[in-house]
Amino acid sequence: MSERVKCSAPFVAYFLVGRSIELSLKAFLFARGEKINRLKRKYGHDLSKLIFESRRRKLGREVKLTRNQLAAVKLLSAPYSHKLLEYSEVGTYRLPYYWVVCEVASGLLNGLRFYCYKATFNKEFPISQIRKIGIV
Repeated sequence: MSERVKCSAPFVAYFLVGRSIELSLKAFLFARGEKINRLKRKYGHDLSKLIFESRRRKLGREVKLTRNQLAAVKLLSAPYSHKLLEYSEVGTYRLPYYWVVCEVASGLLNGLRFYCYKATFNKEFPISQIRKIGIV
């Protein structure tokens, strides 16, 4: 499930995919009624807390994540939330396979975009826009 530092993806790639996961989960929780200040204060950049709360609030209705994907997010959480991927720190890190966290980020983005749009704007995503930007 994990690779050493000599993995094929650089730290910045892990950081960026972590940021995508973080923002997708925060968008979901916001759409579920969570206040922005509470999202910042209670969850910060902690992917483990975000995924736990999102699953508690029925994330599975919109996006199905496997046990391996959940484990990968939890493994990424510590180095991501402690900014070890954002700023070059000397040390040995346990990181999930990059392709697994990319699948999570992509699945969250694809699975939540319509849900979050509807919750934010109180209307369906316009079908003309869907065709224009090539979503379907």
